[in-house]
Amino acid sequence: MEKKIAISEYEELLKARRFYIEGQRQFHDFTFEKIKKGLGSEYLENINEKIERWIDITVVENFRKARPVEYYILVKMLYRDGFYESAIVTVRTICEMICYDILSNMSHPFGNENEISLINFRVLLKFIAIPKRLPKRLFESKFLNNISSNQDISFINTCFAFDANTKEYFLNHEIAKTPKKINKIFSIFPETGFDSYDRMTKENYDILNAIYDLGNTYIHASAKPDDPKKDARKVILDIGKVLFDIYGITSIDELKGYLIETAYKDYPDICSGINFMLEAFVTPEDSIKGYHNIPSEQFINKLKNIVGKWAGKWSCHGKIIEDARIKFELKNGHLKSTIENTFKYNNQLINLSEDLNIKFFQGYFQMQGFKHRLRPKISDLKYSHDFFELEFLGDDILVGIHKCDAGTGKALFFRT
Repeated sequence: MEKKIAISEYEELLKARRFYIEGQRQFHDFTFEKIKKGLGSEYLENINEKIERWIDITVVENFRKARPVEYYILVKMLYRDGFYESAIVTVRTICEMICYDILSNMSHPFGNENEISLINFRVLLKFIAIPKRLPKRLFESKFLNNISSNQDISFINTCFAFDANTKEYFLNHEIAKTPKKINKIFSIFPETGFDSYDRMTKENYDILNAIYDLGNTYIHASAKPDDPKKDARKVILDIGKVLFDIYGITSIDELKGYLIETAYKDYPDICSGINFMLEAFVTPEDSIKGYHNIPSEQFINKLKNIVGKWAGKWSCHGKIIEDARIKFELKNGHLKSTIENTFKYNNQLINLSEDLNIKFFQGYFQMQGFKHRLRPKISDLKYSHDFFELEFLGDDILVGIHKCDAGTGKALFFRT
């Protein structure tokens, strides 16, 4: 007999809600803080992978403001945070939004926005792609004369009318507005070798259909598809190409007259921690440093004064390692560091000396161990190199975090 499975909600959320409703403020605050710390730790656990995903799908700098573009930014954040299925379904929705937006700027027979939403996406996309106006000579020689079926010729002649003033044939919307007729018109065009699409390229037409097909598998599938992460990446890159073709701003000159806003402004609840905007700098030197995110000269000078010996502690899953010492040296203009401490292994006292590489960032620095020496040597000891991320608290205190295979903990060092 197949085992039944029940899905349980995170209990602390329900407890916090109950404590708030019951007016037990102290219990609510304790529970709220527990949730906050847990959520922060969970989000930061794989922050590097999130950023790498975000960078990977970010290709274009500027778009004209439009609803499909705003949802494209949302989709990128869903993918960044690992919500792959949601990203795919939302990209599918963007396909529909593109159709609605294009139709809002042209004459069509589908009524208002609410009425348009009732029309099948494929029908709307075909209507957009069908040429609406064709010069008389082109229509007759390149299109009409290449239709083999007399029945199809008669059908096309009922759908297109001639404008004597412009000498063009135009699509009669009222006659050709039903899905059946739109599908029929669209099927006839390719048979004649006529492949000119209106309002979008054939490539983008095919991309939107492919995205919609894939989105349907996630909405209607009875089983979870094989690789949501791979599928999400593909549809986001594909929809990004279509959006850039329709809404993209390709040059600085084209930006003239536009007020530039951050793309993330529309999502203040999840994008309030950092300003996702262009940065401005006073001098050319500052702009070069700012563009490359180089640490300031002031911080670099502060780091140079770190030379000397520091004593401190750090923790791994609650285990405190005491009597740790870091020595910073400046050699040939390069800052080097070595950490030394003593620990017990199988009741034997071990002296450790580890060399660390240093990387500088704005306001903090990182140290990664790469070479260690144990005295005495222990052949069966698997050593995990240390990683520190530290910042100054005043001039003589360093605070931050320590990581190794044993876990992550806090670190504190004092100048001696």
